[in-house]
Amino acid sequence: MGKIVTRIRSVLMAVGAACLLAACGSGDSAPTSGNQTASHLSIVPSGNGIYVIRGDNLSDTAGIELTLSYDKANMSSPTVTQGTFISGAMLVANTLTPGTIRIAMISNRAFSGSGPIATVSFATVTGAGTIGISSYSIINSNGTGAGPSPDTGTGPSLPSSNGTGTGNASTGSASGSSTSAPPH
Repeated sequence: MGKIVTRIRSVLMAVGAACLLAACGSGDSAPTSGNQTASHLSIVPSGNGIYVIRGDNLSDTAGIELTLSYDKANMSSPTVTQGTFISGAMLVANTLTPGTIRIAMISNRAFSGSGPIATVSFATVTGAGTIGISSYSIINSNGTGAGPSPDTGTGPSLPSSNGTGTGNASTGSASGSSTSAPPH
């Protein structure tokens, strides 16, 4: 019986991640109320073409879908690894389209707090390559927007590696700041 439950859980998680990668991220979700300590994602450069995707102020988070944009003229061959904050979750990344990375995370155990969601590494970085969060969705353990925080955020279309963006689905506004990535 335990093997059947484990198998069903695995299939549901795979289907959920596939749905997140295929259908989410358009930024067209229904508004939710926001507050000053809303959940958000940001990118932190770690040097040598490595960038950490951080989740901050996450609450009851069971799924995250995000789309990253990067400077394909100066950065290539990205790989994505799971961050320690979401240990035990299933993470799927699509790096097949140059200039875009789509990442989906789903878990049957909700996460709350702050920490590294994923690490993106580029095999090649020339010049001042940039990377940024184009859009993201945060889903709570009930399968809806993540409580009092916005369930969809949209940052600047292509902020740099040190950029952060936050969005508020209830007002449709977004803000962010960025600086250029150091040459590799």
